[in-house]
Parts: sequence; structure tokens; C-alpha cells
Amino acid sequence: NNKVRLAVIDHVTSMPSMVIPVKELVKICREEGVEQVFVDAAHAIGCTPRVDMQEIGADFYASNLHKWFFCPPSVAFIYARKSVNSVDLHHPIVSHQYGNGLAIESSWIGNRDYSAQLVVPAVMEFVNRFEGGIEGIKKRNHDCVVEMGEMLVEAWGTHLGTPHHMSARHI
Repeated sequence: NNKVRLAVIDHVTSMPSMVIPVKELVKICREEGVEQVFVDAAHAIGCTPRVDMQEIGADFYASNLHKWFFCPPSVAFIYARKSVNSVDLHHPIVSHQYGNGLAIESSWIGNRDYSAQLVVPAVMEFVNRFEGGIEGIKKRNHDCVVEMGEMLVEAWGTHLGTPHHMSARHI
């Protein structure tokens, strides 16, 4: 009778860099009666293929854009699935928008410096200057990592620590 109220799952681990099958784990959590699932996706945006919140099915999904999109560290987002439980979800800083839902409560909290968020359109333009945009960057990075990994395996007479199917890559 010990009910799990919240499961926290990484989408991509930091060390070693491995893509976790979050969609499948969220499904297992649902089958096991876990009340809510939070996906920590700090490394996922720009490192994994298309991210679809509906397909993943988590209650919360949080990521940032400074790791792979060259944005200032404060540029991030959180997705909160609309549910019975999300009605009581509020921004930690109470403002005049309290009670109007998380999105509106989070839109203006007074003394925050919002200028970092203004770079996102310019960042997207910059990223798209590269051949293939973010997809091209991900593919080139992945191909270089695989090539260097294989070179080190051969030079050191060892093996890779992560199977290719679990490494962040261009699919």
C-alpha cells in the first residue's frame, strides 16, 4: 500500500550520456499507479530527435536551451500536462496573476530580467545558418563522437561504455 506519488526520470543522463526510453518508462509508471511523472530533460533539447510531449505522456517535462541552442543559462521551459492535479500547480513566486493557471502565473513575476528570453529568435536564426540546422549539427556531432570513440576503442584495446542505440544521436 505504498503509493509512489512522483517519479523523476532523466531523458538524457549527464555522465555517461545515454538516452533513456522515457516514453516506455512513463507507460510503466502509469501501469504501476505512479501518481505523477516528471521528466528532467536538461540535455534533451537539441540532443535528441523531435520531442513530443503528448507522445511521451509525462505530467511534467523541463528542459533548457543553453546546452545546445547557445542561449543564456536562464532560458528554459517547463511543460505541465493539464490534469486534475495540475489545477493546484502554481508558480513559486506569488503575483497578481495567482489562480490564473501556471502559464499565466509564470508569464510575469515582476523583477525578473526577461532579456535573456529575447535571444531565442536570433539563436534559432543562427542555428539554421548551419547546414541542416539543429538536425545537421546533431548529426555532425554524433558522427564525430562515434568516429572518435571507435578510434579510442582500437587504440586502447577496450570497448565503448554505452551501446550505440542508447547514445544521443541523430536518427
